[in-house]
Amino acid sequence: RVAAELGVDAAAVTAAMYADLEGEQVMTTGPDLAPDALLRRYNVALAQAVLLRASSLTIEIAPGDPARYRQLFRYVKFYRLMHAVEGRGESGYRITLDGPMSLFQLSQKYGLQLAEFLPALLLCEAWRATAEVRWGKEKRPMLLRLSSEQGLVSHYPDKGVYVTREEQFLLDRFADLDTPWTLERRAEVIDLGGRGVLIPELVMRHKKDRREALIDVMGFWRKEYLDARLALLREEGPKNLILIAPWRMRGDEGGLAQTPAEVVFYKDVIPAKELIERAEKVGKAPRR
Repeated sequence: RVAAELGVDAAAVTAAMYADLEGEQVMTTGPDLAPDALLRRYNVALAQAVLLRASSLTIEIAPGDPARYRQLFRYVKFYRLMHAVEGRGESGYRITLDGPMSLFQLSQKYGLQLAEFLPALLLCEAWRATAEVRWGKEKRPMLLRLSSEQGLVSHYPDKGVYVTREEQFLLDRFADLDTPWTLERRAEVIDLGGRGVLIPELVMRHKKDRREALIDVMGFWRKEYLDARLALLREEGPKNLILIAPWRMRGDEGGLAQTPAEVVFYKDVIPAKELIERAEKVGKAPRR
């Protein structure tokens, strides 16, 4: 009866009922990639697959172009990776990223974001990385060692990073507001006493007196990471900082309330007008 209503063969209707099954999904057109490019993507994908089982990823970056540091740290923030940073630009950085196996929830999503971060690391010139992995059904502890000498090639464009949906929506809405403040993307690495870095996604700037407020968007967290991060911000963080936190972090508001920063919570949309109110409170003239 359905086939008659649709004007198709009954067998086509029966086949369509199972079209969502994996075995029914057939590639009809291949990707427009040269054989060597496909091989490079495949080799990177092998390493990415292992990172889905990582409990941590430690990266050592040799001293180099500051623009590379900014690019890499922006990717860390873009993928909302929990991280700890040691070192300075002139001596190189040691970055420790939490892996999906260290989380109790959201591990699959977080693991995909860690894997998607790897091609960004490949854009750097001199680096080494060690991942602690829980492998197989027994979750045996193993190590994955990678370096810039192994010839893995990134397929990411070497021109900065994408903007998250939340950030872009905020930028678009802000442009329509009648306010003396401007909102811009920022790619500055702020040293936190050699024990970490702060990479504000955005900066608000007053059109008349040039006061500035820095905006840092928080991503994944666990209590130990959040406590350590907030303690570092209390000791070394700038006083004109506004933290943007997901609504689900309100349960940790006690710790967030102890930071020198203003905190704005959001569900789906970052509230632009509330940001302006906080910027009026903490905005400072830029350092000369």
